[in-house]
Amino acid sequence: MEIGFDDPAGLSRDLRDVNYHYVYPNGLDLKPGSEYHDKLLGTIMKRARLGVDAMSARYEKFDEVDRLLRLYMPPTKEEEKIKITDPTKPISIVIPASYANLETIMANIATQFMQLPIFKYIGVGPEDTVGTMLMEKVIEYQTVWAGMPTGIYSVIRDALAYGIGAVSPKFVVEEGVISRKSQGALYEAPTVERVMDVIYEGNVLDVISPYSYIPDPNVPAERAHSSDCNGYVDRTTRLKLLESEAASGGEIFNAKYLRHIDSGTSTFYHKRYYDEVNSSTYPRGVFDVTYMFINLVPNDWKLGPEERPQRWLFAVAADKVILMAQPLELDHGLVPLVVCAPECDGYSASPIGRLELMRGMQVQADWYLNSRVTSVRKSLNGCIVYDPLVINQSDMNDPEPGMRIRTRKSLWGKKVGDAIEMLQFPDVTQGHVADAAALLSLMKETSGATDVLQGVRRERGERVSATESRDVRLSALSRLDIKSLLISWQFMRPLSIMLASQTQQFMSREVYIRIAGRWEEELGALYGGGGKPIAVSPLDLAVRYDVLPYDSSAMAGEYASTWVQLLQIVNSSPELMVKIDVTKLFKNIARTLGVRNISDFDRRQSPVGVQPTIMPDEMVAAEQQKGNIIPIQGGEMGGGFGG
Repeated sequence: MEIGFDDPAGLSRDLRDVNYHYVYPNGLDLKPGSEYHDKLLGTIMKRARLGVDAMSARYEKFDEVDRLLRLYMPPTKEEEKIKITDPTKPISIVIPASYANLETIMANIATQFMQLPIFKYIGVGPEDTVGTMLMEKVIEYQTVWAGMPTGIYSVIRDALAYGIGAVSPKFVVEEGVISRKSQGALYEAPTVERVMDVIYEGNVLDVISPYSYIPDPNVPAERAHSSDCNGYVDRTTRLKLLESEAASGGEIFNAKYLRHIDSGTSTFYHKRYYDEVNSSTYPRGVFDVTYMFINLVPNDWKLGPEERPQRWLFAVAADKVILMAQPLELDHGLVPLVVCAPECDGYSASPIGRLELMRGMQVQADWYLNSRVTSVRKSLNGCIVYDPLVINQSDMNDPEPGMRIRTRKSLWGKKVGDAIEMLQFPDVTQGHVADAAALLSLMKETSGATDVLQGVRRERGERVSATESRDVRLSALSRLDIKSLLISWQFMRPLSIMLASQTQQFMSREVYIRIAGRWEEELGALYGGGGKPIAVSPLDLAVRYDVLPYDSSAMAGEYASTWVQLLQIVNSSPELMVKIDVTKLFKNIARTLGVRNISDFDRRQSPVGVQPTIMPDEMVAAEQQKGNIIPIQGGEMGGGFGG
């Protein structure tokens, strides 16, 4: 395959002439302005252009959704004059129905993927059980440190609003200054010294805007992690790129050449409609970097001798300078880019969003309400016909209600009833508010954000039973639960696999985790009690694992009374008491109903070697009289404050 050639637009002669003497990987000539650099750059840009062209058809729809969510409607020229004259007068608005529906859906879907542990794993074989438990705790530690729930929330929100949300998981090593105690010389007090050290090693999530995502037009959105060519655009600064280059060990290069480029914007970066910063006036030093993941044969691209396909990562700044060109070499073999598309059809690279489905109803409801407001505003002073030879015209221009109108001096003392008359027009907008309400109700039914999920009690004549109310809520939740299951399989599962695999591949230091929550009993038995920190090394995580899917725990909480009845049945049945662990059943019910810290109520462990025995009070008193048993000081056996 012969790679193409495009002369990079805007590549100044100074950039071609200057030389910073970089040592490029694999002996490639990737100096900006060189023949091979420009040919490779042209091929990368052509691949990226195919994805951008496929996605650009959706940008206008994205802008329309943004207007709905920002509750903004551009005022007309007439409305601008009204606001200048009287800022208190109402003008056109956007009914916040789409925003309310989105928030309701997010409250019932996104929260299911934001409760720790977010990523749950299970071992493949018996020998992988303990290592998989430790893996889950390490990923949970990374989740908290990197603030992954906020990224997951943003991705799901983008997916519901625009139809697609994307994120790129990356393994990073962050260094910083830490304080630690330093032991001085003999007889000297310890001191505190500040040293540079690694403060975090683990995964982070880079959320990708739908405007910046570059899809593979030939691959469905939910299969983005196995595409042959996709990527995204990221806006950053030259200083950050120089910092990344210095810490990359040669993986990033050519950042010094960016000082010779006047405009750092990319033609692939789409500016949102409300972005008031014009790209032509963007401050110098800001650059758009296009990251492309391309599956290729290195020998065909003159990148190496390999004849088998490999996934490579390329980074291009301002459409002019290549900053990265390296094989991914990730153990999981996937593109580190995961897409969430709950409205997917299995074929589209960019499916429509749920809010886009309701946009027509939203716009029509807005028109109904705004036309009613306009009609009322215009009818406040009415439509008046008057005789200018009788009526003082300047008084008629007074917009305030209850105006005082004077007649000409020559007609003082005479009747003027025939000189002025108010025209009567039928008000065709009287039913518009009811029409708008009907459309808003239809939007709720279409989106699944019904009144019962929004916490709005619908007025009815007859009394609604608790069973009927629960069944209605369960029916509403079931519509959203299928979307939760879909998000779990298409988004959370591949993301979980990448996080665990990248941790196994790149983790180089021990990390301390706390034994709490899920697996607390199992790990506590192995490492000596729960709550204390234990060290996990990379060797501990060398296991095979699988990912547990979403378990619909949101709907399980609706059966609280049923769970309690089951617990009562078990307690009253000697046969069930033998076969079922009541404590574990109780904890499962508590977690199902939303209690996350049920283990905090466990009794403290008995002293080593002491096995408690339950005895009647009379027998305890008799044995104490004989001196066979004595109270344990400090309340070790049953709690209390001790003494």
